[in-house]
Amino acid sequence: MKNTFFSLILIFTLSACKDKRKEVDPCGCAGSINCTLEYRNITIEITDKNGKPYLLDKYKVTRAEDGREIIIKTDEYTAILQSLGKYLFVGDGHQSLTDKCGKLFRFTGWKDGKEVISKDYLVAHDCCHILIKEGDTKVVIN
Repeated sequence: MKNTFFSLILIFTLSACKDKRKEVDPCGCAGSINCTLEYRNITIEITDKNGKPYLLDKYKVTRAEDGREIIIKTDEYTAILQSLGKYLFVGDGHQSLTDKCGKLFRFTGWKDGKEVISKDYLVAHDCCHILIKEGDTKVVIN
């Protein structure tokens, strides 16, 4: 009888225990994180078959899941990059548009009114900085 009572108390006690650990979202960021103060940008470098910079007339970046266009601020810095065939794709300021697992983003570019490039990239972040998980940032156009 004593063993039965002890067994019942033990079973009741163990069944009342709950796992107090919070479920962690594998694609999210938990708690506070120490990050470097650098600001990272990712560029797409486009060249022709001879290795010379390929200059687009215009380009855009969209998040594939909803077609949302990513606003790329044009300034002196981006103008210099573009003259070298490098196009600002995403930066740390776009982290809220993706997660650690990544979202699909599309880079589309035009030359002489014709679409010459449309490439998809899996863009993620590490809770501090933006990064490319899939996709080659160096593109050659024939």
